[in-house]
Amino acid sequence: MTGTKEKPLWVLKDVCEILDIANPRNAAARLEDDEKGVCQMDTLGGKQNMTCVTESGLYAVILRSDKPEAKPFRKWVTSEVLPSIRKTGSYGVKDKPKKSALPLASSNHMIEMLTRSWKAAGVDPKNIASMQTGLARDALAPYGLCVPELPIAVERTYDATEMARNIGVFSKTKLPHAQAITAIIKMLDIPASETFITQTTAHGHGKAVPDVRYSEKVSGKVLQWLEEHNWPSPIVGETGKKYYVAYQIAA
Repeated sequence: MTGTKEKPLWVLKDVCEILDIANPRNAAARLEDDEKGVCQMDTLGGKQNMTCVTESGLYAVILRSDKPEAKPFRKWVTSEVLPSIRKTGSYGVKDKPKKSALPLASSNHMIEMLTRSWKAAGVDPKNIASMQTGLARDALAPYGLCVPELPIAVERTYDATEMARNIGVFSKTKLPHAQAITAIIKMLDIPASETFITQTTAHGHGKAVPDVRYSEKVSGKVLQWLEEHNWPSPIVGETGKKYYVAYQIAA
């Protein structure tokens, strides 16, 4: 699993191995363009460009079926139900509960299959619990059974520009000073678990572009550094480069 917590990505080859799908290329060909892409991954042979799938693409591969009658259900699950559950921990049943799209035994099998895939992809156990609860609530709602909702705990992440805007670190041209924030981060002891890097391919180009985001803890450490250094201007990076900034009260 790679990407960010808001927009996770999965390596298609790994997903296919988990699901015993022999040909990842065939699986990729069945996905929409917005459900797949190219990401750069570290492998034993060095960095390699690999096909990755979005959350919708992951669910589409998991639930793929050649039966025509399965298509409406697959589209409903991948585009509406599962993304809603991941984000909110539940999927609301509109109007009157209708007859379940699947028998309970089939729903249980689907939840079990998805849970194995989520665990193999490294999804946080708290998120898995919330997603399981949401699926169970929807499966049991038509039978008049209520499963209590669990709060979903997804940590928010920020890039350097968002962090600069939130803290109030701006350039002389009144734009968030991402370079100054990045310079501070490089001087801090930030563990790898608090940094999220995704190699994405820029639209229309074959070159991989890193998308770097940080946990909320990093934002706190940057704020602490600024306070300890009396909100300096310029901010001097570890290489001696100076970043002239103007501080504003964050809105």
